[in-house]
Amino acid sequence: MSNFQFLQNDFPALYADAVEAEQLTFLSPKASAIFCRSSLENAVNWLYDHDRSLSRPWRADLSTLLHEHSFKSLFNNTLFNELNLIRKTGNIAAHGKSVSQHDALASLKYLYRFMRHLAIYYGKQTPELQVFDEALIPHGPATQPNAQQLADTVADVAAKNAIEREAETLQRELAEQNTQLKQQLEHQKSVLAERKQAREQSINIETAVPLLVSEAETRRRYIDLSLKEAGWDDLQEGYHLEYPVTGMPKSTNPSGKGYIDYVLWGDDGLPLAVIEAKKTMVDSRKGKHQAELYADCLQQLKGQRPIIFYSSGFETYIWDDQFYPERDVQGFYSKDELQLLIERRSTRT
Repeated sequence: MSNFQFLQNDFPALYADAVEAEQLTFLSPKASAIFCRSSLENAVNWLYDHDRSLSRPWRADLSTLLHEHSFKSLFNNTLFNELNLIRKTGNIAAHGKSVSQHDALASLKYLYRFMRHLAIYYGKQTPELQVFDEALIPHGPATQPNAQQLADTVADVAAKNAIEREAETLQRELAEQNTQLKQQLEHQKSVLAERKQAREQSINIETAVPLLVSEAETRRRYIDLSLKEAGWDDLQEGYHLEYPVTGMPKSTNPSGKGYIDYVLWGDDGLPLAVIEAKKTMVDSRKGKHQAELYADCLQQLKGQRPIIFYSSGFETYIWDDQFYPERDVQGFYSKDELQLLIERRSTRT
């Protein structure tokens, strides 16, 4: 049995992809993350070929397909952010960065929610209500593939998906040349559109597909993944994470103590950056002020003022409060980039 059994009849190829990711979740988290990303890519391409509201963008990579306006508008922000996390986790796994069992399980749960949406709106039969059952996933100690095994896995997945993309492209080209085939495909899209509209009116999707990972955890995963993408992939509790400081204003904390969400350190043991993680960007000013206080404490303690970041995970701001106003950025900076920003200060003073 599998959590993805509901896909087997109407979406057999997607079912096979998802089961492969599920089977490896705890046994080989990196491989599972790669297969989750591959499953997502194949499902997204299925949607582009079958939902008449979607138009393919000029680029065919997964990031572009996900961020195309007509596709993004199909989902609420929560689910869209989950899809992007599947992509990002798969990417870092393919590049050999660490992926834990918890990371792989989160990607699998995100994939499960997406596939449930797909089956509910586009399947011939509406799947029955179902609760995600972790007990269906094989458990065991995690193994880490060596570089060659990882490269082989990535290559195998890429080759398999390339064959599927070629078949899909050929189908579209044949439809353009064959009037009867084109009419059949357009009829299929019309049937799917009517089915989806009817089910949108009759099914409460939020109830049918509840959250499996809290939004707070998802936001934290965004921050952690963005840090890994910037090269910060070995963060230690109590040093990089939840770093304790003293000297906070009594009005903020009567004990004068505080814990910084993230501190990024240079090789010389001096702080390069602090990151304050906020639940939403609505309270970004509070996050900005909190991060500034932490920077004050670290400067007092270490003699170097760090660069300030504050982030909700989905939105991130950088602020060098000695010289520049804050600005939004796509992610965090590498150690070398932060070191360069710190060094440039000396040329401005």
